[in-house]
Amino acid sequence: MSQSLLQVGSIVKARPLFQESALVNGTILMAKNNKYFIKFHNQDPRLSDWFTSSQVQFVSTPSPEFQKPQIYDIRNINYVIFGQYKIKCWYFSPYPPPYNELNEIFVCPRCLKYKKIEESANHIKYCIKAPVGVRIYQDKLISLYEVDGRFEKLFCQFLCLFSKMFLDSKMLYYNVDHFLFYVMTVNDEIVGYFSKEKLERNVLSCILTFPNYLQQGIGYHLIDFAYMLAKVENRIAGPEEPLSDLGEKSFFKYWKIKVLECIIQRSDEYFTSKKYPIKSNENSDSDNENDKKRKNDNRFYISLCDVSNETSILVKHVQQVIDLLPFRLKRGTDVGISQSLLHVLRGKLDELKAPKFNIQAHKIDMANLTWECYPCMFQGPRE
Repeated sequence: MSQSLLQVGSIVKARPLFQESALVNGTILMAKNNKYFIKFHNQDPRLSDWFTSSQVQFVSTPSPEFQKPQIYDIRNINYVIFGQYKIKCWYFSPYPPPYNELNEIFVCPRCLKYKKIEESANHIKYCIKAPVGVRIYQDKLISLYEVDGRFEKLFCQFLCLFSKMFLDSKMLYYNVDHFLFYVMTVNDEIVGYFSKEKLERNVLSCILTFPNYLQQGIGYHLIDFAYMLAKVENRIAGPEEPLSDLGEKSFFKYWKIKVLECIIQRSDEYFTSKKYPIKSNENSDSDNENDKKRKNDNRFYISLCDVSNETSILVKHVQQVIDLLPFRLKRGTDVGISQSLLHVLRGKLDELKAPKFNIQAHKIDMANLTWECYPCMFQGPRE
């Protein structure tokens, strides 16, 4: 193919790497050294990559609506060496020169300092062995460290730079003073983190499971920690939105598990004791006649607000879970559970919690948490 046809803005066909699908339309965002960075149309942006002229088919010249891409639209570093792992990068990250022009960089798995590959061995010899900050949770497998961006600015900036290679966001890596970072380790190896602003009510602002630990339950535990801290702060909250596709998937799974656990536990208590539960909603419009009907209904009823109060999950997120499950709602606010439905819900919960790895099966114990909320954090009556 004539390379003169391949220019920035041209529409081409190519096959995304590691995909066996047919050729997909995409747009050339950059041409460099006879290679072309292609962003595919209506596809996961993580599939964007560099291709040679022999790997693409010309479709058309740039359309009049084509706008010159921004620098952050084009991945600048292709691979990161992270400990023993070589990881394919997904997005642009604003590492300073000359690192931002390298095909591969080394990032220390302990302190997250970035180096050239040839400098990595010497760095590892003298690097710290544990994350900075205060350890607020520890058990036999997992630890969680709280790191204040104001006092550990360099580490937090390194963490944000590394994260940006795998998060499609415009976060500012240098402005970390107003954030707290919660870094999780498994057997003393950093596996992920979440952050939150000190003055915001969200349970977290940003969350990342390091790519070499995906599909191992790390994201679930990070979310569990975030809600655990919210309970200590005595509040009901949710993540900063909008969520990424991976973040939305992880959070929804967590919400389903926690909502089902709450409903199943309360239902078991009711059917075991045969005692009609007292509604916690003092503003309920139900009267004695309604209460009698519910007693004879042979179902256990729990309100969405009760589930929210017990799990610290926002009512709107509880509602999202309820809408996808075979519940019978009374007046749009109460979930009705029969014993046969309870059996179905147990099966769904078992499917969701089926462990594939040791980390997934591991249970976080709140008794191992030693933490007081940041003085400037929101703390007050539950919403």
